This record gives sequence, C-alpha cells and structure tokens, in this order.
Amino acid sequence: MCRSVRWDLLRMLVGALALSLASQVTQAQPPNDDCASATAVTVLPFVGVVDPSLATNEPLDPPQPGCGFGVLPRSVWYELTVPEAGTYQVHNYGSDYGTVLSVFDGSCAGMLEIACDYSPFGPASNPSRSVNSFQAMTAGQTFLILVTEMPNPMIPSPSVTRVGIDKVATLERVAVSSDSDPLGGQFGKVSGPVISKRDQVSFEGHTDGIFAVDAAGVLTTLVASGDPAPLGVGGTFGRLSAPAFNDLGDAYFRAFIEGGAVRSGIFLWSTGLVSAVVLEGDVSPIGIPYTSFGDHVDSSLNGDLVFRAYAPPFDGLYYFAAGSMSLVALEGTADPCAAGETLDMRRQEAHLLTDLVEVVFVDTDGTEGIYLAMPGQPITALACEGDPAPGGGTFDRFAQEFAVDDQSLSSVAFQARITGGPQSRGLFMVSSTYCPMGSPCALAMQGDPAPSGGAFGGFSSRMRPDFTSTGGLVFHAPTTSDDGIYRYEAAGISTIATVGGPCPIGGAGSVDRLGVAVTYDSSTDDAIFEAACSDGTGLMRQAVGAAGSEVASRDDVTAIGNGFEFTEPVANVGDVAFHGRRDAIFTRDCTGIPCGAIDVVAAPQDIVGGLTVTRIDEILHNTLTAAGNRVAFVAETFGPSRRDAILMANPNWNFSVVAVGDPVPGMAQTFGELRFPNTLLGTHVRPSMDQKNVTFVADLAPSLDSGVFLWNSNGMAVVALSGTPAPGGGDFIDFTIPDVRDGYIAFAGTTTAGAQCVYRYEIITALLEEVACAGDPVGAPIGGTIDDFTSPPVVSDYKRVAFRADVTGGASDDCLITTRGPMTVEPVKCIDDPLPIGAEIDNLDALTNTDFNYVDRRLAYYVRTSNVEENVLFFTDVAAGIDSTKVAGYAEQAPGGGRFDLFGFDSDIQVSSNDEFVVFDTHLSGADVGYAIIRGE
Repeated sequence: MCRSVRWDLLRMLVGALALSLASQVTQAQPPNDDCASATAVTVLPFVGVVDPSLATNEPLDPPQPGCGFGVLPRSVWYELTVPEAGTYQVHNYGSDYGTVLSVFDGSCAGMLEIACDYSPFGPASNPSRSVNSFQAMTAGQTFLILVTEMPNPMIPSPSVTRVGIDKVATLERVAVSSDSDPLGGQFGKVSGPVISKRDQVSFEGHTDGIFAVDAAGVLTTLVASGDPAPLGVGGTFGRLSAPAFNDLGDAYFRAFIEGGAVRSGIFLWSTGLVSAVVLEGDVSPIGIPYTSFGDHVDSSLNGDLVFRAYAPPFDGLYYFAAGSMSLVALEGTADPCAAGETLDMRRQEAHLLTDLVEVVFVDTDGTEGIYLAMPGQPITALACEGDPAPGGGTFDRFAQEFAVDDQSLSSVAFQARITGGPQSRGLFMVSSTYCPMGSPCALAMQGDPAPSGGAFGGFSSRMRPDFTSTGGLVFHAPTTSDDGIYRYEAAGISTIATVGGPCPIGGAGSVDRLGVAVTYDSSTDDAIFEAACSDGTGLMRQAVGAAGSEVASRDDVTAIGNGFEFTEPVANVGDVAFHGRRDAIFTRDCTGIPCGAIDVVAAPQDIVGGLTVTRIDEILHNTLTAAGNRVAFVAETFGPSRRDAILMANPNWNFSVVAVGDPVPGMAQTFGELRFPNTLLGTHVRPSMDQKNVTFVADLAPSLDSGVFLWNSNGMAVVALSGTPAPGGGDFIDFTIPDVRDGYIAFAGTTTAGAQCVYRYEIITALLEEVACAGDPVGAPIGGTIDDFTSPPVVSDYKRVAFRADVTGGASDDCLITTRGPMTVEPVKCIDDPLPIGAEIDNLDALTNTDFNYVDRRLAYYVRTSNVEENVLFFTDVAAGIDSTKVAGYAEQAPGGGRFDLFGFDSDIQVSSNDEFVVFDTHLSGADVGYAIIRGE
C-alpha cells in the first residue's frame, strides 16, 4: 500500500535531523547498509534485527520513499528471491522505533517501488506496526526491501528495528454477512465454517431481527440485520440482541454496527424511529469511554434503562433515565457477600425494580451473590453463597437468569444450587410480601410434586421467569414426567401448559416442546412462551386454565423471510416483542479459486429423516461419503415425540442420526438432553471427515447418567458411560465434547479416582485407552507436569491427540500439547514461545480453537502475542516441530475490503484434508461488512 500523506511539521523536523546526522561519521555501519550488499533472504520465515542508528543514506537510496515524510536518513537493505509465486509480506512487528518499509522490483541500478508503509511513532510501550504485502508472479523473482528509520524525537537512539519477511496465505472470501443468500435474504452473520475432503465449505448463516405483535395480532419488523444505522452512526446493523420493552411501546436493544463510525451501541426503537442511546466511544460516568456492551438490556415500565458496559479497565452496570447516565455498580467494588473480595461485573445481567429505581444483578465470580443497587448508593446483598437456604443446607451457586417484580412488590426470584441440604436445587424468592423477615423463601424445590404430575426436576439455569401483576411468578420447569409452564401464587402452583398437553388455539395436536423463557403480560393476565406443536412452532399466549392463542408462528412472513427462531419474548399492554433469527446451513464448492456456487443444505421447515426442522442450533463438522457431501448439525424438530435431534443432510438427500426419546442401545433408557451441561466445552457433536462416524455427549432419561456415543453404519455404540470403569482406574463421572476422525475418538473425562484424563477410542477395535492425565510429565523443553486440561481434545487420523493444558513446575504454565506414542506428551506451543513474526506468545486463550489436518502433520491455531498484542492464525507442522505459513493477523487487510478485527468468533478453525487451505470465521472492520468466512491457501 502507498500512503502519500505529508505532515509539514514532521517533515521539517526530519530534514533537520538528517542534516545533523549527515555530519556524523559512523565507524560501524551495518553490513547491509548499501543496496549492493543487501542481506540475502534465502529461508522463510525470516526475522532480522538491526540498529538503524549506525546506518547511512547512500547515493543509490531512493531520494524519497513513496510514503512517510520525505527524505529520511539511515537505511538498510534486504534482497528476497521468492521460492514460488504468491503473496509475500514484510513487517516490523516488535520494533521499538518507527520505520518506513519500501519494496522494490528490479535491481540496484534500476528499481520500481511497488509497496510502501510507515509507522511514525513506536515507543516500546506502543509498538510500531508497518506491514507491506506484495505479489510475486513467478518463482525466482527478486525484490529489494528498504528499511528506513523514521526518527521519533521522543525516543532516544540507539533503537532496534525488527524486520520480518514471510510468504503469506492467499485469502479469499467464502461468504460475507452482507451477501445475498439463496433463500432470498442476506446471510446476516456467518459462522461455523467446515471443510469436507472434496473441499466443500459448509457454514451457517443468520439474519437477526426484532419483531413486535400488537394486541390485534399484527406482526411488525422493528429492525433487522442489514438495516441502516441512525444518522451520525453510519453503516448497517449487524448482530442484534433480545429487546427490552416498556409500557410506552418502546424497545431497547444492543447491536453491532457494520461499516459505521463505531462498532456497537445500545439503541431505542420508538414510534417507527431508531435512535442511539449510548455508543462505543461515549464517555461513561467514570470518565472513561465505553468500548463494549453486554448482550442483555432491561427497561422499566416508564422507559428507564439499565445495561452492562466495559470502560477499560472496568466492567460496570449503568442506569439511563431522563437523558442522563449514572453508575450503578463497578468492577472492583467491595463484595458485600465476602470480606476482602471484590465484584466481577464481566458476565452480569441486570434488571430494574421500577418503583424504587433499583437494580438487581447476580455476580458469579469468587463468592457468588444476588445484589441490590441504586445509583450513588452502597450495594447490598439479597442472598449470598454460604447463606442458609430454606429447607436446609446453604446456597452454593446462583443462575444468571432471574426475575424482578417490575410492578410494586419489589420481589426478586432466582434459581440456586444447594449444598448440604435434602434437595440440591430450587426456585426461590426474596420478597417482603411473600417471604417473612426479608429472607429468601422457596417457591419450588427439586423433588417437590408438580401439579401436572411427577416431580420438579433441576430448574434449568437457562430458564427466564417473570412476575405477574400480583407478585406471583410464571416459570418453566422440567419434571420427571415432562416439562411444563407453571404459575406460582400464594395459594400454590398451577399449570399453564405442559409437554404432551393440548396445543393452544392456532396449533394442532399436542405440545412437543416448551421454551425456557417466559414473560407475563399484566394487561391480559397471560403468560407468553414458545411452544412446538405437531404442526409447527410459535409464540403462545395462555393463562391458567385457558385455551390460549398463537401470538406468532415460525411460518409468519417478515421483512427477513419466514422460518425464524423466537428468543426471550417480552410483553406489556397487549403487545409482544421478541428477537428472531432465521437460520440455514449452506455449502460452497471451493475446489478452485474462486469458490463456486452456494447451495442450501438445510433450513427451518425442511424435513430431515422424517422430522421437520424448526430451529438449527449449531453447525458441526462436515463428513464425506461416496454419496456426497454431508453436514451434521443439532436442530430442534417436531414430529412424533421428538424435540432435539442430531441430523445429517446434504442438498440431495437427508436422514436423522438420533433424536431425544430414542432408545439407548442395550439400555432401558432413552436419550435426553443432547447438549453437555457445561456450555463452555464447545461443540456438541462431531462427525468424522470421511466415514459416517458421528460422536456426541448425551444425558440419559430417566436417570441423570451421561455418556459418549458413536453412531455409524453399524448403528449406535456406547463409547463411555458415567458410572462405568475408566481405563487407568475409577469410574467415569462426566465428559467433555468428543472429537472424531476416521479411525479415532478423543475426549476428556473425570473419574471417581479424582483423575482428569484424556482418552482415545479406536473405532474398529472398540479399544478405549487412557492417553494423558493430570500429573503426567510434559516433555522437553518445558518439563513439569500437566495440572489441568483447559480445552476439549482434537484427534488426528493417526492417533495423535492435541489439547491445551495448564502446567505445573515447568518452564511455562500454559501449553498446547500433543501426544506422541502411548502416554507420552510433548508441548507444541507455550506462553513465551517465539513465533516467526518476531514476537512471543502472550496468551493461549485462542488455542481452544484448533484443528488437525487429515494427514496428521499440521495443526492450525490462534494465538495472542506479546508485542503485536493481537490475534494471529498459524499453522504448525507438529511432526517437524516448526511453524509454517501465517494465515492472517489482526488489523491486516482482508480480501475484498476491511481489516481483520477478531478471529474464531463463534466456531472452530477447519483445515482441509490435503493441506491446501484453512477456513475460519472473522469479524471485519473498516468496511461495509461485518462477519466473513475466509479461506487461506
């Protein structure tokens, strides 16, 4: 790239410095000071370090680089002869001084500048960053690289300039959020790229929208992904959050912005107009600009707003009313639940108590608690971890989902886990009206009889209850017979709807599934919730003992099409607002450049294996058989006694793998929850890259057992089951999500022996073996022992397993590790390891997203570095122990416009089987697109 900006003041300053330095005689010039003696670069990646204070400006140096500020002193030269055609890059990552990097085609006697970039300021605390990318058309082409010092009068010489040269990947966009999809809309957000052996890239597209249904049943799109953002913000709306709704008919929501002046903000829809309430970059009440906002926002009935935001280095809760902003609670504030501890606000949701203008929130870091706060007032605790629980025992954990009474009774309802009591979970309330002495009281406990039959189960942490106008509560709860929607009042608990019960008016047959989020409309005395009936899924409105009616159906046509998902409905004065998303899975032929046509694999309302898809939960990995390309995914479905299912599909034929309610082979149980309870563990199921092998973790019913299962052409097999013996001793307790390649499955598990280990299962022989455990030694040069596994493992076709782990007693405490032979592990990358860009690894969080290629040699991973301080995507040759091509880095130019802003936003990296390319999803900045899937050769 060539930058022609000139700053006259700096130009004069640099000219004066040049005259002064020209009068000095240097006795120890660098060997590559002159073009004729340029350092030959023969091995890539190359990193060179030079002290430019000892260099001179020779007569053959170009009189003025194509960028920077004019004639500059002190330069050195490099000569690169490329081994093959492609894209190459020169950069100064890690330098502590500003530089101009110029690339020339030709010879010292006659050269043509083809690229130039500069970084005028570069103290060590804020490293400079100059990057040049250039094309080599043929192998053997020679380029000259000029590295010129750009002095900064604020930094004394001598200084160090680090020069890096490498071949970079050829990048191509597979899909961008603003692209038109084959269903007639836009992709919205794209995620989950996966590759088959035939280089088919599959991915998921989402189009977000916020909708409202009035009392007359008219469905309106308030705002959709792709709509223009308000004036002064620019760009278009990207990902949207669920709305907050008030009696004025207004909807608040958080949104990301694509191609605008800012990246995110909180907005207000009112009487057809959208306006910005608070934006990234606005100065917070603590005097620091906001940089990001939490997903959840809450509005009081009169239009006040509470939200979570990050103003570095603090997360906090803020309150907006009458045009002014106030601080409610800030990270680092003393924790009322535990002396000497502070609040951690990073994952908080908050709700408003209208009449008192108070905010309730849950903190789950350190000692957990539920707190009450007012702007400018001390924070008080409503319930704390360790407090006595009603019925015995003490509170242990609190769910993030809770409810507040936004009428006048100032009650708070929450779910909690209990330790040391006769029951382990319950639904509780803090209320001066319902609970004596202001202490928490129990509304329903695990094991209590449910009015619909059976007993209450575990009270899912994902459920969102809501208060009624009289201070009661409507909530979703699982039971030993089936799920239900219930209403609590002082007289007791009554049933609103149950799975297996009749569908409300507008739906046919019986209810197959109920949503976990419930809202209450005080003007109609109805509960609003999602229900899947025999003929479809929709939002339902129903009161206790009433027939109910349909509010909105998945088949309703909106501005973004039909077949969309409902999430977190809210209701007031007869109107209902909700966040919806239309999902579909697409595939694209990428055997050549550019990629070929885009096909639809599966979308809501498609019939797969006799089940109708109502919502696609998440894309998984591709698999390929002789019949063609297949994609496996989790979906919510309706059909005879079906709810969630694992499905496989391609554009030509479809079939299901397993669904909730299917019998477990050889056991008197059925498959229950198909998602492992710990959502931090990643993908739910994995198909292999070639054969029809699918592996997944499932809970079983009616027991609470869980297991790792394998499905293939031979049927369903149990890989590991809780309560059964584990290799190496003890019985299995729980599992992480498994990974599968053609011949092997890998997963991590804990046992009654107290061990946490990684296990490998050979599909052909059904051999289950222990391959690495906490306490095992880590190979040289790190040493020490494995302390804790911090990511699910991935497995290659040739037995090798990779995982991230904490290390104790070694040269590093956090590593990406692979197995080499039985019970032998060795580090691949660790914190502080050098990288070929001249930086060191600073943070391995991104190493959770890794993938082996088919031939067992290269492993793709993300990493955050110490002196570039941003994400970089790399290949590592595991067998040779060296890094290969860097695929992409933060702030670098992306194909088609924009710069890389965030990698691995929602999914794994995927590596092609023949080592040709990797696909990844990313967020782009500085362009009129947001999310993109990129292919790197």
